[in-house]
Amino acid sequence: MKLSYEWLSDFVDLSGLTPQEVADKLTMGAFEVEEIKQVGANLQGEIVVGEIMEIVPHPDPSVTKMRLTRTRVRDGAAPEEIVCGAWNIEVGQKIPVALPGSVVINRTTGEPFPIQRTEKRGVVSNGMLCSPAELGIAGGEDGILILDPATKVGINAKEHLGLQPDTVLIVEPRSNRGDALCVLGLAREVAALFGRSLKAPQWQLPAAQPGDKVSADVENTDDCPFFTIRVLSGIKIGASPSWMVRRLEAVGMRSVNNVVDITNYVMQELGQPLHAYDLRKVNGAHLAVRRARDGETLTTLDEKKRELNNEILVIADKQGVVGIAGVMGGKGSEIADDTTTLALEAACFNSRRVRRSSRLLGLSSDSSLRFERGVDLAGVRQASDRAAHLLVEHCGAKLHELSTAGSDKLQPVVVPLRLSEVQRLTELEVTAEEASRLLAPLGFATSAKHTDRIEVSVPSFRRRDVSREVDLVEEVTRLYGYDKVPVSMPKRTVAPPLPDTILDTIKEALSACGLNEAWISSLVSLEDLTGRGSFETDDSQAVKVLNPLSDEHQVLRQSLLPGLLKALAYNQDRGMPDVWLFETGLTYRRLTGGKTDRSNTGTEETLKVASAITGQLSLSQLSMESKSDKEVLGFYQLKGVLQNLFERLGIAESLITYASAADASQWFHPSRCAAVSFKQSARDKESKLLGFIAEIHPLVGEAYGLKKSACVFELDVEGLRQARQAGKFAEIYNTPVVSRDLTGDVAKATEQAALKEVISQVGGKLLRKVELVSIFDLSGEQKSLSYRLSFQDPEKTLTADEIDKSMSKIREQLTRRLSVSFRI
Repeated sequence: MKLSYEWLSDFVDLSGLTPQEVADKLTMGAFEVEEIKQVGANLQGEIVVGEIMEIVPHPDPSVTKMRLTRTRVRDGAAPEEIVCGAWNIEVGQKIPVALPGSVVINRTTGEPFPIQRTEKRGVVSNGMLCSPAELGIAGGEDGILILDPATKVGINAKEHLGLQPDTVLIVEPRSNRGDALCVLGLAREVAALFGRSLKAPQWQLPAAQPGDKVSADVENTDDCPFFTIRVLSGIKIGASPSWMVRRLEAVGMRSVNNVVDITNYVMQELGQPLHAYDLRKVNGAHLAVRRARDGETLTTLDEKKRELNNEILVIADKQGVVGIAGVMGGKGSEIADDTTTLALEAACFNSRRVRRSSRLLGLSSDSSLRFERGVDLAGVRQASDRAAHLLVEHCGAKLHELSTAGSDKLQPVVVPLRLSEVQRLTELEVTAEEASRLLAPLGFATSAKHTDRIEVSVPSFRRRDVSREVDLVEEVTRLYGYDKVPVSMPKRTVAPPLPDTILDTIKEALSACGLNEAWISSLVSLEDLTGRGSFETDDSQAVKVLNPLSDEHQVLRQSLLPGLLKALAYNQDRGMPDVWLFETGLTYRRLTGGKTDRSNTGTEETLKVASAITGQLSLSQLSMESKSDKEVLGFYQLKGVLQNLFERLGIAESLITYASAADASQWFHPSRCAAVSFKQSARDKESKLLGFIAEIHPLVGEAYGLKKSACVFELDVEGLRQARQAGKFAEIYNTPVVSRDLTGDVAKATEQAALKEVISQVGGKLLRKVELVSIFDLSGEQKSLSYRLSFQDPEKTLTADEIDKSMSKIREQLTRRLSVSFRI
């Protein structure tokens, strides 16, 4: 919110105060002032209103672009000779004149331009007739600024045109204080903080005359509690008065014409957005607030065609939509240069509905900013009256009857405030009289029921943020002064929740393996859901952004892998071929009833950890070997990282299984991928899926622009938390470990994890460890698997007979369950 200091002084007496003092007080009063800026031209010296008495050619015949004027600059004084090259001057015009010694603006460079008595081709020029640009007036036409013929000669042109420089305070808006997005709202705060009275500009609305009328209607008062339309005829479209233009420009608004400027001026002054329609373009002399019909469209003032739906609130005439309620009007009904009759809209729209319309359309405006934070229902009629007064005064309008729909009547809201509660929360001892005095400038009416309690009537413009006793405590405290609140230790202590350290442990373990943590956006493109177009994938579970900033930010990610792969390619393209990355973050899926039933039943968020590696096993700058001799990073290197992670988390290796997952995802290499599962204990028969480890499919790697193969894993963090086991201390056994090798032939389709599971189950408590030693392909459909089994008894040394009995049971069960054959 940009606040003009000059404009603010219309509502509060600022004498004796500097802009910096006001800014400091607002900041301490919970309205942070981010910046103080000086705006407007710093004109110096005598700049007066003059009258052109005579215009003659320049005495030098060779000077064709300059004429000599005789201009009277003071009543009763002789005219001054001033040379001027402007084309638009005529005898009798009133114009601004910069006298010698004054400083204006160089219209070409914008730098200060001192005026001196100078000779121009044999003629002494005693000043300069000024153009708008030379006076710092933006948007003026070329040539000299022509003033109203009734302007008195000799008066100070700077004061007459309001050309004094202004100061603008950039005030950070608060999301729950829509009332403070205007000069009046912040003036209340300044008046309350400095203990000064609030004043308002004096004006009077003329009586309405018989004439055209536009009927008003509201389909649902929940969407729009109060809607008004006022017709004004005899409008003369033109430039706005210079003082209004300067104030609008000071707060960052561009002058358009007097009608549009007045609606913007009232919005900035009172916080109530308004909109003016050309009555010729309103069909049926009727305007209604309703929901848009599916399929309706509207070309808005920014000349973009908008697709509408039933969630968007609109203004419509008998023929169709003419504006998006609270957001922006339609191009078809905008004010034109030949507009003579207009319909002025002032309304209070539901803030949630305006916010929804704005988000669905990806369209925001100064109006929507205010409606989303809430406007004052009781102030709608006042804003319409204020705008009508200015339209009558500056556009020559004739005022006609006001049409309304809905109601602006409000039930009184009274909130009790106990002074003991103020003391309990802030340790400030505030009396009922002090509290009433502090709240009164903000519009709160108070009545004392007891010495310790007052009843506070909340004004209409504060009902959105003041509804509880603690809200009033906050108001009293900030007006009393936050800096006066005593500093003390908390009277109570709350035990902090125990931290969930699993993410920290995961990050430490992966960092210890040489991986770097990546931070990547959760938004991806639709192409990233399908491997950059490598595959046909159903997007029914995609959580789509309604108004994406770009094609690269259309949906929420369903996996961490697309972002990591793009990071690998980004580094490779910049000369970094060896990249080891990991990331932790949320993935998102829309829960639906299936491919045929796409009803939205919610969104599932899953916390995952993923890694992607590519390049060489050792960094080239640290290796003395040639690049061709170095081992390339692959599936088993990443599997080693995964095993280190499990060990760091305290997940027993015997409870982790790796199973073939050739059809698990089209993203992965068909023969270099595995599903990673875990069991809570060795007795569990069913495993729970943790995730996958794989080499990326060549087509996916090519689609992402990878120059080398990449290996990845992605695991569910919640699954890791469930699999995690608390560490236990155990004594070191004094008995020796006895190892036996077991080699068996089995069908190639049988997974080695199945053999390992049978061995672990049958081996019993004496079997400490099972390791796969080798895999050898035999002819036909057979393969040979060799395992090393480690046995140990904590109390005694195992005998050969005991171990042989265990080995026999293991062979027997392998043969019976998995058809394993043994050669020895």
